[in-house]
Amino acid sequence: MTIHRAGPGWRAPLALLATTLFGVACQGSDSPVAPSAQRCPTAPVPLCTDAVQATTVRAATADVQLRIIPALESAPSRDIIGQRLTLLAARVGSGDVSGARAALTAARGALTESRAQLATHPGDAADLAAIELTLDQIAAVLGDS
Repeated sequence: MTIHRAGPGWRAPLALLATTLFGVACQGSDSPVAPSAQRCPTAPVPLCTDAVQATTVRAATADVQLRIIPALESAPSRDIIGQRLTLLAARVGSGDVSGARAALTAARGALTESRAQLATHPGDAADLAAIELTLDQIAAVLGDS
């Protein structure tokens, strides 16, 4: 059995192909460009421009994390909402407006999932409503409605 090895001649065409594909991928397109990440202090949202509102939202978030989430009856709800709110609080605290908006969406998703479990954990209804109000406050300082 004879084994044929490819010589170094295959590298040049492969490099040319890779360069061509890279060039095509880097060309402009008609698709919209994603907005650049917004951060404080330059983002024109209340989180960055209104210190009183930002402080109020940070305090409300801490209250939810320390008092309301631990009181939830549903362990899965405590875990997922707690994780999502911790990430959201970190993004808000660092002034990462774009990251906070994404984390807010994820936290709202976790809240929706937890509401689906209210039949088995009806005592969580008031706490989930309080969490939702806090998420609404955060949305307001992020410029979301």
